Amino acid sequence: MHARLRPRSALSVSLHSLGLVLALLLATAAPVIAAPPQAPPQQVADAGVIANRIAGIRDADPDIADSFDADNGTWKLGYDGETSVYLRAGRLYIAVDVESTVAWSESSTRAEDFYMEVETTHREGALNNQFGVIFQYEDSNNFLFFSVGSDGYYSLQRLADDEWEMVIEWTESDVIETGEGSENLLGILSEGSTVTLLINDAIVDQVTDLPPLEGKLALAAGAYDEPGVNVSFDNFAVWLLDGDSGGPRIGRPVRVPQRPEATATPEPEENPEAATPEPTPTPQAEASALSDRLEAIRAEVPIYTDDFSQESADWSPNLFDGATYGVEEGEMLIDIAIPNALGWTLSNQQLDNFYLEVDTTHLAGPVAVEYGVLFRYVDPQNFYLLAISATGEFSLWRLQENEWQVIQDWTYAPAVLAESGLPNTIGLLAEGEQMTILVNDEVVLEINDDTFPTGAIGLALGTFAEGGVTVAFDNLTLWSLEVSGDSLTVPDIPAQPTAEPTKEPTEEAPVEGSADAGARIDAILAGDPTISDDFRRDQGLWAMDATDSATPFFERRALHIEVVSENWIGWSEYIGVGEEQPQFSDFYAEVDMSFAQRPEGAAGGMVVRLQDSGDFYYFVVEAAGNYSLHKRVGDVWVELIPWTATDQIETADGAVTRIGVLAEGDQLALTINGVAVGEVQDADLSVGYLALLSATTDTAPVEVVYDNFELWDLSQ
Repeated sequence: MHARLRPRSALSVSLHSLGLVLALLLATAAPVIAAPPQAPPQQVADAGVIANRIAGIRDADPDIADSFDADNGTWKLGYDGETSVYLRAGRLYIAVDVESTVAWSESSTRAEDFYMEVETTHREGALNNQFGVIFQYEDSNNFLFFSVGSDGYYSLQRLADDEWEMVIEWTESDVIETGEGSENLLGILSEGSTVTLLINDAIVDQVTDLPPLEGKLALAAGAYDEPGVNVSFDNFAVWLLDGDSGGPRIGRPVRVPQRPEATATPEPEENPEAATPEPTPTPQAEASALSDRLEAIRAEVPIYTDDFSQESADWSPNLFDGATYGVEEGEMLIDIAIPNALGWTLSNQQLDNFYLEVDTTHLAGPVAVEYGVLFRYVDPQNFYLLAISATGEFSLWRLQENEWQVIQDWTYAPAVLAESGLPNTIGLLAEGEQMTILVNDEVVLEINDDTFPTGAIGLALGTFAEGGVTVAFDNLTLWSLEVSGDSLTVPDIPAQPTAEPTKEPTEEAPVEGSADAGARIDAILAGDPTISDDFRRDQGLWAMDATDSATPFFERRALHIEVVSENWIGWSEYIGVGEEQPQFSDFYAEVDMSFAQRPEGAAGGMVVRLQDSGDFYYFVVEAAGNYSLHKRVGDVWVELIPWTATDQIETADGAVTRIGVLAEGDQLALTINGVAVGEVQDADLSVGYLALLSATTDTAPVEVVYDNFELWDLSQ
């Protein structure tokens, strides 16, 4: 959507339609020549209390998060000839090519009490602009707009029944980063009738008399008398709050879609096939063709399996009072004690095209329930649910913007074994918009829906009129149907167990760091670094390309690199701010490293003097307390420093280890927590790129967290 933008003064509006785009035409007043007068900011009541509350909210994972790495179907994108909204390189861009116009991208996320934040970057155009967050969006005539300008001003505007009101006049603030390329973190805390506004973690204003209203969230940018404004957004996060406590919303289950009561298994009709709905809108595939397709998929190595023989960190349950989750006797059990509630546990697999199989058994409680697979999960308000029931029925639902929409209503199918205690194998083939559902190897539905193109996988149980239900899941197998690259940023990275130690770690390092190396590094540290990044937000300095095997992302003011495939290396390269990615010859680099997920063999480190996928140096530090240095030249691995145990590595959960690499000429020296632990001479590679890495051996996933990166360029 877009609207005519007013100068920073009075506003009137009329509405018209532009195809799929609704536009608000704002009456134009005199052009803005000078900055508006500064208005005194409101006194924020209990600012310290609010700051502590926000810190507590942030301690929990957000309910809704989007790094804009892929189109998950929750944002409205498009181009109407004047404004455009698009995704590129892990960011959402809003571009305005005409004057006096504001454009926004509407999200499917709805919230009333919430805390949200989003990172913004000025990309192009005049500094006399505005960008920010639309919230309490009921429709195109009713919403609130928290707006910031790249010239250092902010405001809060309300459109109510097509009438504009300045809730907070344009106000100057020195916490706003200004100028070309300026970056600002915007935050909103909305609780009841009180809205608190934040910019770059500073509370700038508060309004206490707004009527509470649930609505959608949107991101917006606008141009005044100079067109060509382009603003990008990243790391959108929303914490849904309990309106009574103000804390993160814990203990509110999602209510299940309604269905007719059923107390007994229905008698099969004389012609069961006639009772099974014909797939719409596409016809059933021929059995032989689908059978061949599934046989080919099953012949491939799955990307993930879980027989639930033990508890696993791979699963994240949706916790609330009345729901319990656990692994017992080789099965994942979900128990819902209360009526009309849906509980689930999510895996860490994010997929668009896949084939899934899982065994599920109704163990106890009423048979009129639903259980099955939750897929293409975007957030708690947007996902698909494939469910069967011990009554012998199945259904397919879509939760969109927190509203249930039926794709296939409850339908009897002879393939579903309708008796408690009998296992049913659910199969789900999702390729693009086409979904094929199988129960016990029989197709029960083939249908198209493209609302959510990608998302997470989960296991779910829902109750209706009665609670007290237990269901078991077992033998989950997942095949990815996408062909992806082999690493984050370069092709053809080897899939052999490169992070696995080549020999048992020795008790003492065979190659000790020299006193000269330590003295040289001390001298370097006495000067200011050439490059530094505290990863407070994504400044576009690091490659964010993701694959099915590895994903880099920013979270909680740190760079994370997660690798989900076994025996894999994933990395994020430093790409800098210029048109060309910088290469480094002589330098010293340091970074803090810790582990968010650290199974056996988990490792992080640096790739230096990276020339291509077959030529680089590889400094790797294992969570268990070992390190090594290898080089890869002409696609051949060579050990320079073998796997070595050292007390310098912090091995406790959550511990931070600072690692460093000195490269000068043919000298390579390694540091761990300020101590030189190894040094070699090697002249094969003299210059190249630099990257931070995450590596797995036989166990995945591994998630490495990086912070406080510094580099001293010694070639200058």
